[in-house]
Amino acid sequence: MNAGPGMHAPVFSLGHQLDPRHAQLIWDVFFVERSRGLDLARHFPWLGRDQECLYAGLRHDAHWLAGLCIRPIPLAAVNAAAIGLVCVSAGHRGNGLARQLIGETVAALDERGLDALTLWTGKPGVYRRQGFESEDSGVLIHIEGLEPAAAALHPADEPWPPASESRGLPPYALSGRCIGHGRARAIVLCDPLGDAVAEWQGSDAAVGELLAAAMPRQWRLHSTVDDTLPEALRARGARLRSEPSRLQMWRWRAGRRRCAMPTLRLLDRI
Repeated sequence: MNAGPGMHAPVFSLGHQLDPRHAQLIWDVFFVERSRGLDLARHFPWLGRDQECLYAGLRHDAHWLAGLCIRPIPLAAVNAAAIGLVCVSAGHRGNGLARQLIGETVAALDERGLDALTLWTGKPGVYRRQGFESEDSGVLIHIEGLEPAAAALHPADEPWPPASESRGLPPYALSGRCIGHGRARAIVLCDPLGDAVAEWQGSDAAVGELLAAAMPRQWRLHSTVDDTLPEALRARGARLRSEPSRLQMWRWRAGRRRCAMPTLRLLDRI
C-alpha cells in the first residue's frame, strides 16, 4: 500500500498479543477465500494462546492490512523460529505489503538475536530476496498395493487432534485420526485427495503392519529423505512413487554459523 496524499504509510507492529483483526485476517485469507476450514482453534490451537509466539502486522488506522506469525522451534540448538500464515488483505494485494512485512519482521528478529528462521512456501522467489534459501528434506510418497498380513489386526482409531494437543490440522485437511496398536501408532489426515499419514511412532515392521491393516488401497505418506519406513513398505510389496516437497526455506542471521536443526514434519508447520 503506497502512501498517497493525506495517507500515512502502514504502521508495523510486533508483539506477543494476537490482535482480533489479525486473527480475522488469517481466517479470511486461509479459509474463507478458499472455501475450507473448520475453525481457527481446530487448525491452530496455539494461535493467541502460546505466550512464546510473536505476531507481526501492518495496519493503517483501524484496518489490518497484512500479518504473519512467528513460533519458536523447540529443541533447537540455537535461537530459532518458524514464520507462517503470511497474509495480505484482499483489497491491498499487489502493493508490496508482503515484501515490506517480511523485510521489517526479519530486521526486527535480527535485532532480537534470533539465529535462524524457517518457513514453508510455494513462492520461494518472494523470500530469497530476504536471504532465505531452499533447504527441504521432505518427500511426499504415493503408496498403493500394500497388502495386510494374513492374521487380522484391528487397530484403535480415534479422532485427532485431542483437546490437549498443541498442534492442529493443516488448513486443507478435513479431519484427522490417530490409529494404533500396542507397538505402533500413526496420525492420518483426510483431505480432498484422500488419506495421508502425517507422522508415526514405532519400529518400521510394526508401523508397516499397522498401515497395511488400516489404510485404503491408495494413500500418501509425508516422509523425509532420512526415513527408513518407505523402504520397509516397499519390502512388504507396496508400490511407491515419490515427489520432493521443495517447500521449506531457511535464513541464518549474518555472522551466525549454521548448525544441524531438528526435523520439522508436516504437523510442525505454520
